[in-house]
Amino acid sequence: MSLDTFLLGYTFSSLSYILAVIVLVLPHYIGPSLILTRIRFYNMMFTQWTSFTCVWILISAGIERALTSAMPHKDHSGTSRQAWIIVSIVTFISLISALPVLWEYRVVTSDLSPYQSAQTNASNYLIKRPSTAEKSEFHVVYFCYISSLFVYLPYFLAIVTCISLGTNSRRLRLNLRPIYRTTRGVILNRKISEEIAASKLLIIVLIAYVISSAPLTVVNFLANPIIGKVDLNDDVIILVCNVLAVWYHIYYVIQQQLYFCYNKQYRLTMLTWCC
Repeated sequence: MSLDTFLLGYTFSSLSYILAVIVLVLPHYIGPSLILTRIRFYNMMFTQWTSFTCVWILISAGIERALTSAMPHKDHSGTSRQAWIIVSIVTFISLISALPVLWEYRVVTSDLSPYQSAQTNASNYLIKRPSTAEKSEFHVVYFCYISSLFVYLPYFLAIVTCISLGTNSRRLRLNLRPIYRTTRGVILNRKISEEIAASKLLIIVLIAYVISSAPLTVVNFLANPIIGKVDLNDDVIILVCNVLAVWYHIYYVIQQQLYFCYNKQYRLTMLTWCC
């Protein structure tokens, strides 16, 4: 099934994203170092890459399932090979979109002396965006590109896909036959039940994504250079963004539980590996 392939790619990318986020916050717990600072510099790009990949693999799986459930009497379901091609294309486009982060930031030397650095637990090396880069046309265009393609558009498509999957699932449920008189009827009912279960899984995952990403989407919209209603350098906004970021990352923690509860094949595979 193509859905299993999408979920496999989504699982790998989401786990990679969680590891990348852990590396980003590691200096707050083990202290600063030059090696870790340079690793975090490239890890910023990797975090963006995996984040973009996660979002669009999920949206691709939802769109594919919506199109399949809209035509239940025809065999239009994608193959695993087609799903892998889509996952590869999404991964490549996400990588290209995340690369400009390396040109936006620099590893610079702070004004602290080694003694001050040791006393305040601050690093002599910082990852900083040049002040000229924040006001450059490239920064504004790149911010709008990333926000449009990887924040607003996926959010809109997730809502539309949820509505479509819910409508199609309700229609499929009405096609279930309560009395099995023929082998063909049993096979048809089993197929419809599998389609409903797959749609239910994606609806739950998409709703969880919409709820968890909604606050950050609003803040990102208000912080847009064109609107400029929110200053991301303000201490209160930084605190709010940190809380909303924790809320957003909870989604990546619970998604494995969602797969385990609502995907029988995934549940059996995990039980086979662990037991």
